[in-house]
Amino acid sequence: MSTYAYACAVLFVLLHGSHAFGQVLAMPAPEGTLTVAASGSADADADWAEVALSLEGHGATAAEALLSNQDAVQKASAQLEKLGLKKENLRLSLPRISSGGLQMQIAMPDDPKAQENRFSVTTSLAVRLDHFTPATLFESICGILDAVMIPGKSGVRMPTMQDIMSSSKDMVTFGVNDPKPLRDKAVSDALDHANELATVVAAKAGRHLGPLIGVSAQGPDGQGTGLGGIMAMVSMFTSQAKPGRGTYSVSITATYRLQ
Repeated sequence: MSTYAYACAVLFVLLHGSHAFGQVLAMPAPEGTLTVAASGSADADADWAEVALSLEGHGATAAEALLSNQDAVQKASAQLEKLGLKKENLRLSLPRISSGGLQMQIAMPDDPKAQENRFSVTTSLAVRLDHFTPATLFESICGILDAVMIPGKSGVRMPTMQDIMSSSKDMVTFGVNDPKPLRDKAVSDALDHANELATVVAAKAGRHLGPLIGVSAQGPDGQGTGLGGIMAMVSMFTSQAKPGRGTYSVSITATYRLQ
């Protein structure tokens, strides 16, 4: 099956309910074998929470946009320090510079507003909360967002549809210090789902499921298979993060011998 056809099959499953994935999706395999796709996940109480912000600056020149972005970063950092957050809890990315792109092409050449915003500079700011109290965690998160997201003044950019489609992360994410136990549990969960699905498919085809002869896996970082982009999209729709819980999800394809 081509990558395009496989993507269409995945989208069909998503459109008819993400819960169906791992239950109805089976793929063609070499003669005498059966290959199925499945996912598994595990979660535990989070050790940390992270609030992801995007700070943006605009200008008629790249230099002006960078200065505007630096001003937004300084204002946001100052507000967060007033909340008692330490500098080591704030992680800044390197600036990303872009031109007006499509907006500049659509705008009239003599539009002063378009010329003022020819360039955009964006810096990602991650605010980490460690050793939090679950009862007051979301009060702290809301306090962070309210402190820096001042309409028209903060330079904080709200997530766009492109951001949502290119990343599985939410504005607030949760994690554990040691993800290995969750990873191991998620892998076992995925293998159980694959075996259950393969058993049903083999029985419906009038065959008996034989031994597992091949498996490939993809973790949350999107690495591990030749279908990384597609499987990442599947994982985004089938693995739902749980507030206050660190999660680990894995997608696998498993090939069995048919008897």
